[in-house]
Amino acid sequence: MIELKHVTKIYDAGNHFTALKQVNLCIQSGEIVAITGPSGSGKSTLMHIMGLLDSPTHGKYFLDGVDTAQFSANALAILRNQRIGFVFQQFFLLPKLTALQNVLLPLTYRQDAALTDDDMKECAAMMLKKVGMTRWASHYPNELSGGQQQRVAIARALVNDPKIILADEPTGALDSETSKQIMSLMTEEMQELKKTVVIITHADDIARQCKRQIHIQDGRVE
Repeated sequence: MIELKHVTKIYDAGNHFTALKQVNLCIQSGEIVAITGPSGSGKSTLMHIMGLLDSPTHGKYFLDGVDTAQFSANALAILRNQRIGFVFQQFFLLPKLTALQNVLLPLTYRQDAALTDDDMKECAAMMLKKVGMTRWASHYPNELSGGQQQRVAIARALVNDPKIILADEPTGALDSETSKQIMSLMTEEMQELKKTVVIITHADDIARQCKRQIHIQDGRVE
């Protein structure tokens, strides 16, 4: 479960700017939620805090009932790698790695002695199969379409079996038909896998495909 209590985020680099203002929010395990709002409303800041990439200036963020403020930076990095998968508008696939090798990356960072190289490759291959990309496992990003690259990025987000998937404008760089396919994958497949999914979007048609919508405006949840 994701729970924010009275979360405020202030940036003081140059100009004093309050990105989030007294945000109270609860997302239950297994929910598929859209966070909507215009550019500059605080959506990405909210995602960064939920994803343990940033911390509140004031207030509390509880993940599965635990106050995340108690963790060291190293412990937060481990928690983030194990519990949270990220999908971005720009796919961030490494150009010199194949689709399979890109999906493998989070497993190599996991440093799990119980996982052999063969185990990791099998797990990565399984994730590519789930997103319909087995045929393109040996292809490089520049040999894939935008939709195919996003499928690989989703497989990479899933490979560590995280409880939470955070997606920041996951269809923003895709055409409308490919966007429908990716959203179907992000909702139906994730529901089957019992993942908690939070999708950041400014597009109403994308938000309507989620079970619940939360609107943010000027740093406040409405």
